[in-house]
Amino acid sequence: MVAQRLRPKESDVMRIEFPKAIRLWRDDLARIVSMLEEASGSKLELFSGDYAIESVEDLAQVADDMGSDDVGGFDALLRDPDLDGKIFRVTSDGPAFLVSLQFDDGSRDEYLRYSTAYLQLKHPDNGMRWVAGEIQKIVEESRRRGLARYVKRGRPIVYGRTRAERPSLWQRKRDDIRITVVSNSISLFLGALLGYLISKIQ
Repeated sequence: MVAQRLRPKESDVMRIEFPKAIRLWRDDLARIVSMLEEASGSKLELFSGDYAIESVEDLAQVADDMGSDDVGGFDALLRDPDLDGKIFRVTSDGPAFLVSLQFDDGSRDEYLRYSTAYLQLKHPDNGMRWVAGEIQKIVEESRRRGLARYVKRGRPIVYGRTRAERPSLWQRKRDDIRITVVSNSISLFLGALLGYLISKIQ
């Protein structure tokens, strides 16, 4: 009988916890997945929420189906052949997959609403470690600016669009801008009217 280790030693596992207050576009994810597949020599299995997708480009369809630019999350997995294809999630004891990449805003967790953002590798060689460092740079460049990056409950946002397809500031904020302009105009008018009436009374 040959003894076989079912869980990797801690030294066999590389895990990078990414900042959660990040905004990833489809082209960011395409770069990341391409790097992982080239380094591993295998095609990763890709998921977004309840969808299994063939390529990162399919996130556009997921976004259309959901009626939202934000698709909620993204997973990229490479199964470990030593586990005979058994499917189970990554645990704190070690990865069930050779590669496990996850960006999850917590919307799938009905009770905890726990968001995650990490890359975990089993038995990474030097090439894969270099790729992990490059991926970390891509994610760091996607950190949200302002207070969002400091908020403890910051969450990763994954978009089905590319950066080039993202809406302009006016398209994203036009309703807020219109409401602000109208409310300020009304306040200004009422203030002027009140001042006029007070001057007449005096």
